[in-house]
Amino acid sequence: MGKHGRWIPPHHLCNLALTVGLLCGLFHAFSSIAWAFGSDFLLDTVGEVAQEISALGARQAATMLFLISIFKLGSVFLLAGNSLWWFGTGRVSQLVTYFNLIEGVFLGVYGLASMIVSGLDLVALNSEGSDNSLVATAHWGHLLLWDPLFFLWGGALVTIALSRIPSITTKRETK
Repeated sequence: MGKHGRWIPPHHLCNLALTVGLLCGLFHAFSSIAWAFGSDFLLDTVGEVAQEISALGARQAATMLFLISIFKLGSVFLLAGNSLWWFGTGRVSQLVTYFNLIEGVFLGVYGLASMIVSGLDLVALNSEGSDNSLVATAHWGHLLLWDPLFFLWGGALVTIALSRIPSITTKRETK
């Protein structure tokens, strides 16, 4: 427990969270960039989302994927910046910390829920005897790659945010 009765992640856990968060976020971002340039790297593991985006047309799909990449890279930047104290302890730091916390909870819940749904879908596909390998590949991709990365990325964001909240609230309480 911290000074104010709150759990504060130990330093080594924050370092691990930073490393895991950066790796997960960068992998997601660079995959989106690769797809924007027309690569099919792991594209079959994404499923319907890839089909929906490609249905927009090449130019619009590339633009959308670049925007998604920018958002993911921005999230990685905020995670690194917050973890390494680039934003100090003022208002900007508070905003980034709470943004990281909200984003982390969302990504973690999304990743976990999507893993559960993908697992259940795979069980259903198997029990139906379906041989739709494209659908199965997408579900396996979500279950074993994309959604665990979202879950870990979210956990990293939450861990870093929790390590920062006592610092920014303590500073605010002393003013």
